Parts: sequence; structure tokens; C-alpha cells
Amino acid sequence: MEVVVYDSLGHQLRDGDTVVLTKDLKLKGTKFILKRGVKLKNITIKEGIFCIEARTKEHGLIELKNESIKLLR
Repeated sequence: MEVVVYDSLGHQLRDGDTVVLTKDLKLKGTKFILKRGVKLKNITIKEGIFCIEARTKEHGLIELKNESIKLLR
């Protein structure tokens, strides 16, 4: 069964999409903050509250909620 996930503006997300953060996010357990406007490429969709996985150069693999991103077209 395919998981359907939408971004903060209501666009459907798929594996491999590129998204942009819509607000600053503090990474739990670290002192780092991902700033608004950061581009995350090649996301992976999964089930659960944190339904989006993305990899960053500085922080490695992170998990995000869909309410804090928008699809980059």
C-alpha cells in the first residue's frame, strides 16, 4: 500500500522530490538549526508522524513532518 503525503500547501509528495523548509527547525538532541529556505533533495516517504526522510551534508539523515516543508517545482 502506497503512503500518500502532502506538503504544507497541499501538493502531493513522492520519493525523489526536492523540497524546501518553510520554517527554522532545531534538530532534536543537537545545537544545530536548519534555516528556512534550505533545499532538501531526493526525499523518501514513509509511514508515521515524521513521514519524510532526507539527507543533509552537515547532519546526515533527518526525519521531518510534512507541515514544515513545501514542494520545489
